[in-house]
Amino acid sequence: MSRSLVGLVVDTLEFAREGRSVSGTVPVSGLPRLQELVGASDALLECELQGRRENGRHWLSLSVRGKFDLICQRCLGALPFVLETDAELQVVAPGEPWPDEALDDGALSLGVDAIAADAAQAVTDLIEEEVLLALPVAPKHEESCEPPARSDDKRAASPFAVLATLKKH
Repeated sequence: MSRSLVGLVVDTLEFAREGRSVSGTVPVSGLPRLQELVGASDALLECELQGRRENGRHWLSLSVRGKFDLICQRCLGALPFVLETDAELQVVAPGEPWPDEALDDGALSLGVDAIAADAAQAVTDLIEEEVLLALPVAPKHEESCEPPARSDDKRAASPFAVLATLKKH
């Protein structure tokens, strides 16, 4: 059985400096901002957080995997979504200069974000932020789907119907 990461708090700088690693699960229902986008879900996310020190810098590597349903923005139905995301986070200690977002040693630096060192960082907050960044902006079914129908089976009058009657006169 996998360990739950809910409630786990780490000192990001010490975690990276000591090369620690933790893995386990987080329920989608335990991530409030994500919950707004998926509705009710009993899905679990498999997560792994690893720290390391490399070239005088401190890093956190975060891997999140899972399956859950998003809400289709066209039909408002369930849209199965497979999440597989990996993030590299540079931990910036107090007083340490922040890395240039566009350049790193003269080359483009893609997929690396910097975070401030935090002595009491909730691991679920890191996970939720990375999951939200990995979601599509407007999730929709690939095949066509219809917008939700009115429940009373009545069609709303067209706002242009009045103009059509004026045109006849």
